[in-house]
Amino acid sequence: MSGPDNKAPRTAGTDRGAGRDRHLDPTAVRGSTPAHDLVVMLTRSELRELIVDALTEREPAQPAPALLTATELCEQLRCSRATLHRLQLQGLPRLMLLDSPRYSTADVLAWLERRSAAGSATEAAE
Repeated sequence: MSGPDNKAPRTAGTDRGAGRDRHLDPTAVRGSTPAHDLVVMLTRSELRELIVDALTEREPAQPAPALLTATELCEQLRCSRATLHRLQLQGLPRLMLLDSPRYSTADVLAWLERRSAAGSATEAAE
């Protein structure tokens, strides 16, 4: 019984003569394995060397300077708004963004360190 109704079922991997289903076979394109199916075998030392090379080739990221609002600075310093206002009157460094003050964490901490060191020197002299 070799009539037209008794054809064998076709599968995605079968060759249909004209190659219409080649796109279903990942190895049919240029005879290579697609990147998502590629398996690479490395020894531990080879893997370690690749990781070290990758980490030493890139430059360390420079974080953007953090500018804090008054509320954020108070939270970070664990002080009240009144204390922040007193520090501003004493010269706490700030930047104005339109009409809103912003504070650089690094600048504020450096200012507090200098102020603390100057206070310690004054106390030691007394």
